[in-house]
Amino acid sequence: MKIDMEKLRQLAALPDRELWDEARRMAAGYGFSLKEDVPSHAELEQLRGLVLGQDRIRMSEALKILNCYTKKGGQR
Repeated sequence: MKIDMEKLRQLAALPDRELWDEARRMAAGYGFSLKEDVPSHAELEQLRGLVLGQDRIRMSEALKILNCYTKKGGQR
């Protein structure tokens, strides 16, 4: 699978609300239901760093983050 870096840059440039809406839409495509409330700006900045490849995340960390969001109000 080839990753479209331009699309990722466009996603990362979205305002917080729009970025979260897009993340929710993508998650729904994989069977996850995330809460509608927008996470903090700091949390979304962390997401932007991951999207742009500035930060690295291990699979265990990704699952921990996802589990945290589902416990806060999202569902699988």
